[in-house]
Amino acid sequence: MKNTDKVYHLNLYAPFRPVPETFKQIYITQLVLLSIPCVIGVYFYGWQAVFKIALGIGCSLLWVFGYVRCQNPGILTVGGYWYYAVTGLLYVCLLPIVCPWYLVAGGIVAGHMGSLISRSFLRVSQINGAVLGSILVHWTLSESTADTTLNLLRKLPGLTWDGQTPQLDILLTRNLPVLGNLILKNPQATYIGMGSGFALIICGMYLLYRGYFSGRLVLWGSIVFLIGMSVLPVSAKEGRYINIPIVAQGLDVGLTWLGYQYFSGVLVFILFITSIDSLARPVTHSGQACYGILIGLFIVIIRNYTQLPVPDMTALILAQLCTPVIDKITRP
Repeated sequence: MKNTDKVYHLNLYAPFRPVPETFKQIYITQLVLLSIPCVIGVYFYGWQAVFKIALGIGCSLLWVFGYVRCQNPGILTVGGYWYYAVTGLLYVCLLPIVCPWYLVAGGIVAGHMGSLISRSFLRVSQINGAVLGSILVHWTLSESTADTTLNLLRKLPGLTWDGQTPQLDILLTRNLPVLGNLILKNPQATYIGMGSGFALIICGMYLLYRGYFSGRLVLWGSIVFLIGMSVLPVSAKEGRYINIPIVAQGLDVGLTWLGYQYFSGVLVFILFITSIDSLARPVTHSGQACYGILIGLFIVIIRNYTQLPVPDMTALILAQLCTPVIDKITRP
């Protein structure tokens, strides 16, 4: 359908009221907003970030262009090439700056293919190709690449932190950067698009103001995450666990640790930016609340009790797999 973009998107708001914006307008808005964290990434990492941003977007567009030409023009019925430009930019934001160029190119193609397969099987939703591609890249990265990341971070001005989320029992022995710096300007972030948690929140709040998703998604995701990290046992040294970590070593230490857990990973990006993908999340307000709860719960479980390299992104994929069930239950 060539006139798809002229039809109002009925599925972004509950209860299915029409939105005076086309898919094209929605994705252009998202593309412009995503440019903000990318500019911050360029400020920290220079032309290396520019090259990888251009490569990610270019490979995303080339993949869909080749697929349309060779296989199925119907893939462009939602948002046209703008959707794939946004997906490419999202993908790059979730990559470490030291990611080799061939993994940048291959990851987005693999992510799009996985997304297409999931849409074929799930029918009513699809896994976000940007998140899936970034997970595949992180799983592919070798230990030497991880060492290169830490070496790069140690060279940044004023940095004495090794870039890892601190464990509660050694929080006071580390020379951590000020939490406010972590939120406002975070050169310790290993991801291109994570240079400022504050910028991500502002972008997400603007998308919420435009009505692109329900605020219940972010609200319930944050509440479940913060409660879970506050009261559930967390792993510490020598295989032991700390019960009720929010007060285990004093409320001041617990709150500082909780702040780092919330802002130092990709949780803010997941909740405020990536999880609003209208093709992968539930439709109704109540459905999006359930979706946020699942994201927060999965992140807590995977962070605390597994060794997966990218727990936040993996949690988002698991929540997206639940979207068909949530929609079936919550849609009138």
